[in-house]
Amino acid sequence: MPRIRIYRYLRISIYFLLFIFICSHFQCAARGLPSGGPKDQVPPQIIETFPASDSTGVKNINKIKIVFSERMTEADVNQSIFISPVLNYVPRWSGWDELFLKISDTLQSDITYVVTIGSAASDLQKNRMKESYQLAFSTGARIDQAKISGKVYGISKKDIFYIYAYKITAGDTINPTVRKANYLSQPGEEGLFLLNYLSTGTYRVFVIEDINKNLLLDLNFERIGIPSKDVILDSSLNVSEDLNFTITRMDTTPPFISSARALNNRTILLRCSEKLQSLQANQILICDSLKTDTLQLKALCPNKDDSKQYYLYTFSQPEKSKYFITVNTIMDSCGNLQKNPQQVSFGTSSLIDTTRFRILKISPVDSAGKLALTSAISLEFSIPVDTLTMSSAFSMEDGRQQKISGRWAWEDLKKGMFTIDGGFKPGSEYHFGIRTREFRSVWGDTLADTTFSRTIFTVSEDELGSMSGRYSSEKPLPHTVFLNILSLRDGKKVKRVRVNADNTFQADMLMEGFYQLSGFIDLDENGEYSAGNLSPFQFAEPFYMQTDTIRVRKRWETENIQFAIPGVN
Repeated sequence: MPRIRIYRYLRISIYFLLFIFICSHFQCAARGLPSGGPKDQVPPQIIETFPASDSTGVKNINKIKIVFSERMTEADVNQSIFISPVLNYVPRWSGWDELFLKISDTLQSDITYVVTIGSAASDLQKNRMKESYQLAFSTGARIDQAKISGKVYGISKKDIFYIYAYKITAGDTINPTVRKANYLSQPGEEGLFLLNYLSTGTYRVFVIEDINKNLLLDLNFERIGIPSKDVILDSSLNVSEDLNFTITRMDTTPPFISSARALNNRTILLRCSEKLQSLQANQILICDSLKTDTLQLKALCPNKDDSKQYYLYTFSQPEKSKYFITVNTIMDSCGNLQKNPQQVSFGTSSLIDTTRFRILKISPVDSAGKLALTSAISLEFSIPVDTLTMSSAFSMEDGRQQKISGRWAWEDLKKGMFTIDGGFKPGSEYHFGIRTREFRSVWGDTLADTTFSRTIFTVSEDELGSMSGRYSSEKPLPHTVFLNILSLRDGKKVKRVRVNADNTFQADMLMEGFYQLSGFIDLDENGEYSAGNLSPFQFAEPFYMQTDTIRVRKRWETENIQFAIPGVN
């Protein structure tokens, strides 16, 4: 082989090895975890701090150091840092796991500082911390040790909420829309939270969905949890462990109608700015620009896929026409009233509505057995129905051919539910049907089938069980207490019972299975749970959800169940 060709092969080999080396070097130096292997699902932790946790006599420091167990997402961590009382700082990172908070303020004397890293802080694999971390140090001789803990119910893992604690002094008006909290924390994955290292005093605690991270509540788009009481921490009670929250929305902006669009020649999609408390056909007028031609509205139904939308069903619309929809006096789900008439326009559609009138869903199915006694007959239709014709066309009877009375409740004009007066009886046979030629849609259509009937069977009494117990209270109950019995099979409430005057409770006719109890004190005696209010301020009604599982067996009463709402007995 000629010498020049040998040199050429050597040169190519050297370049190739150099290329492999460079690629390998930069791949190792690249940020992030190497690919391959099982996905990292371990929550990050804090393994080192300066000052050390619970340090006292801290003087003249200009930085706080926090070391994580793994590489972190800087933006998530930076947005999850809170210092109480407030200290101005600038975050600086050394690598991906060491964070320095450069302090620009002078520390106050004889005070406990609490640095909180919220549970929203995540590593490079987006694993969030299991719970908030709190680092406390004091510029004096001791660390404040008072604590408040509790749980936030009804939030998902993707939700990010904050715990805001306000220290109350005489004459204080606590308004989280304008005042920032004295202490902050975040609930963990299970909703549990801890406010640690508090000074003694009286506190009002809120749970706030601070979406824009301004440390204030924005009522127009953020949700809130209101406490059932203020917490007093003193020498007799240094730890409060029973502050529970539910989440609600307290929007103060009146709703408005945003737009309308014809989907076909007799269906209009109406869009609202938010979910309305209700909308009725008599609130709506549809007419042309000269108000000489009025388009009759036959029905309206909420869009089950978007609570801010409604379907308006009309007589056939003339082609290539412009109409205006006027809606009078609407109220949103938070009680905000829009007094001004709302008006939007739309152009009619030439598309013919060809939807066939039919039953989409029937529950229970034919020949269904062992039905729970709380069941109801549910029918869902493809187009709105004339409910008056349903009242005359529907019939139900028991196994002895005795007529069964009941009532229809319509979620909208396409979905109705029939409930038997007095409820189903155990171990019984029932028949129900519709005389289809007597039953019509709002446009007069009839169902294609001429007959429609179903037979169903309820669960036998031998298949049912019960539970009983006592509401534990050290003093007589000044208000009604309601208990909700929740099925662990589907998480739904199967029964609500009232605690008796002697503090006992009983629930009969329960399907065999596993249950949990929740309950609330009905302070306003309206039969419903109240989540509280901000203006005027009103505490939420005390509630509790028991974690113990209650097993109900057929032909058996599960006895001696104890229930109490912590902190109110």
